[in-house]
Amino acid sequence: MGFPYRSPRLARDARFSARDRNTEQAISDPDRVLERISKTLRRRLSDRIEPVFQAACMTGELDTAADLLTVLGNVRERGRRAFGDERRISDDPVAKAQEELVTRRSVKLQHVAEPASRHR
Repeated sequence: MGFPYRSPRLARDARFSARDRNTEQAISDPDRVLERISKTLRRRLSDRIEPVFQAACMTGELDTAADLLTVLGNVRERGRRAFGDERRISDDPVAKAQEELVTRRSVKLQHVAEPASRHR
């Protein structure tokens, strides 16, 4: 018994044709699954700013960190206005970032003040 697909039988007038490359193929997505996946995988702008803020703090670029904190606050404020009083939008990350910046600035000022007092 031979394999049935080894020599398929075709009609004598059968023709193979490729689709036209210039025409767009419509994607059937009635439930907008692709749009929801895209929104889920897309990161918020604030999620991109926070690591840069952390890196600026770690490297001692406190002026840059302050500028990034201002930008982060603006992004959060626009989000709050766009979504009304949504409970899930909080100022907690901005408040924590402000506290960290104040702490790092005070530590930096202490390190600057210490060597000056040692030389007297």
